[in-house]
Amino acid sequence: MTELTNTEHSSSSIRSYVDRNKILLAGLLGVVGNALGVVADLASGYSLEGAANVTTAFSVLSLQNLSLFLASKPPSQVVFGHYLAILGIPLGLFGLWQVYQAIRPAGWLLSRTAWFVGVFTYIIGTVFHSTFAFITFGIQAADTVPPAGEQTMRTMLDRFALVFELLAVLMVAGLVVALGLIFVAIAFRETHYPRWFALANPLFIQGVTGAVAYIAPLEARIFLIVTAYNLSLVVFFALSTVLLRNSRLHTRTTPRIETV
Repeated sequence: MTELTNTEHSSSSIRSYVDRNKILLAGLLGVVGNALGVVADLASGYSLEGAANVTTAFSVLSLQNLSLFLASKPPSQVVFGHYLAILGIPLGLFGLWQVYQAIRPAGWLLSRTAWFVGVFTYIIGTVFHSTFAFITFGIQAADTVPPAGEQTMRTMLDRFALVFELLAVLMVAGLVVALGLIFVAIAFRETHYPRWFALANPLFIQGVTGAVAYIAPLEARIFLIVTAYNLSLVVFFALSTVLLRNSRLHTRTTPRIETV
């Protein structure tokens, strides 16, 4: 009997060790993925030319504001940022999965909705970032086209805007819903996080960086604006990983009862 109890205890300890390492690895991959997204943001979108209209993170979601801003971007940087975003940003899903595991006690419906909306938002965000290359090259081509082709290029850019800006709206809407649900879970429900961690929500971080950008010098302002979304997620996943490093959090289904 004692031997059986010791075996069960050993098995439980091993499972807890494996689960904890899975949680930590997921968080680290999330940090790496969105950090690559920050680098991709800078490669694809950082520019001091024509930056007068770029005053908030929402500014980079409008093609009209981006036209002068991206006109001088070197093609090599644009291509580098394009592929880095495609390869890097999806790794952020591991960080989102870590957060989902930590908020599961808040309720099946709340945690699953945050997870599913968050996954779709990551997909939309990756697609959105990948359009920057085509938008940038279209803007640069429009600046060099002969007068006879100006109307054609203007029509093309108008159609670009229709796709680009609607995609931006979908991305922001998904981001607000997913992060809003995560905030509610951490602030008002039982989770594996302390309550104060609700204030580290990326929506709050973006608000802080936006306020700092408003009064910062031009170079810092453009950096904070261009990287706003990915940078806030890097901070969020890093703090989440630190807080969960010693948590007894199981990643597989257990017989515990979860709140609806």
